[in-house]
Amino acid sequence: MLIIYPTVGINIYMLISEITQPNLIEGIFDPNIFKAVFMAGPPGAGKSTVRTQLFGGTGMRVVDPDTIQKMFQKSLPEQEKSYNPYATKAEKLRRSLVKSGLGLVIDGTNPNVSKVENMKKELESLGYDTAMVLVNAPLDVIMQRIAARQAETGREVSADYAQGVHARIQQNIPNYSNLFGDTFWLINNIDRTSITRPRGQINRWLSSPPQNPIAQQWIKQELSQRQR
Repeated sequence: MLIIYPTVGINIYMLISEITQPNLIEGIFDPNIFKAVFMAGPPGAGKSTVRTQLFGGTGMRVVDPDTIQKMFQKSLPEQEKSYNPYATKAEKLRRSLVKSGLGLVIDGTNPNVSKVENMKKELESLGYDTAMVLVNAPLDVIMQRIAARQAETGREVSADYAQGVHARIQQNIPNYSNLFGDTFWLINNIDRTSITRPRGQINRWLSSPPQNPIAQQWIKQELSQRQR
């Protein structure tokens, strides 16, 4: 797993270059090649914890707007701070990584179905098989977790924002289920047993060969060139 440590004042473009250049060589030998997983869910649902449990050690590259935000949050003027001001830089990182079909986890709240659908289509046009893991929890549970996290780390998420995203996620669960079909997994993150069943299904999907014809053709061509 790719881990980005919080650093104040780091040049984001240097960071992207350092991350992507070594990995572009891996390409065809990536164990999760042409697999992209969207993580969705309200703040406080435990997406980061579930992500680590599901994808830790798999070699998937994590594109995490929250992590990129943490690099800069302390150095931003108070009036410029927001919950996720660096999503566009995470998007630049994602675009750099997809050039060689590297396995991706696209991590965010993702309450906007249209945006996810468009990104899904774009990835599939590059050869990716796509899936979604939606991490959910009752509103009272996520509000308790947000309050506890704020007390521990100082990271603040407004109650209105959290409640609004939670409501939108609940409304969008059927839409996401229809959009991703058999590769949609809903995890109600109440306790540690909640990911036991989906973990096995997700691992089988990750380890299966790409089904997208574009990826299959790319792999065939790459193998042919390397055998010459």
